[in-house]
Amino acid sequence: MNRVILENQNLKEERKGKAQELEDSNKRARLLEDQKDDLDHILLGSTSVIRTRKEELKKAEYRICELGRLLDKSLMDKKEIKLHFEAQIRDLRDTLKKCEEKLSREILQREEAERNCHHLRYQLEEATRRFAVLESQEGDAAYLLLKNDYVYWKRLYREARATLDEDQKVIKELQELYVEWNGKFRNLARTA
Repeated sequence: MNRVILENQNLKEERKGKAQELEDSNKRARLLEDQKDDLDHILLGSTSVIRTRKEELKKAEYRICELGRLLDKSLMDKKEIKLHFEAQIRDLRDTLKKCEEKLSREILQREEAERNCHHLRYQLEEATRRFAVLESQEGDAAYLLLKNDYVYWKRLYREARATLDEDQKVIKELQELYVEWNGKFRNLARTA
């Protein structure tokens, strides 16, 4: 009987051990199940994040392509603008050169007119002096000839003086145009 009691005790202890093992195994199973649920949630969140990142990546790729097209267009526009500015600069240089040449011609004409004016003034003064001498001598025929010369030379002098004044106005206008075009050319050259 002792033996049966001992065996019963052993069986009870074995059953307690097995029950404890079963309970420990159930706890581990529940813990693993909880961990599995947590991992499922993490995986679902990661999948959602990955999906979101893929969408963001697609949007970024589209934006990069769009920016690339804009860059190509702006480079073409820049090239066209540069060509346009270069053409304007050439035109301005040509216009500036023509203005400089015209100004040089006008200056030469003015110098010529001034020389003519001085020469005419000298001749007028000479005629005036001779007129005064003849007037004091009262020689009618010579006086009338000299008076006619005097009137002629005085008219020529006034015409030359008027031409000189007009030439000086034109030269002044050309110089102002030269300054204006030169300024425009420099501004355009700076922007190009």
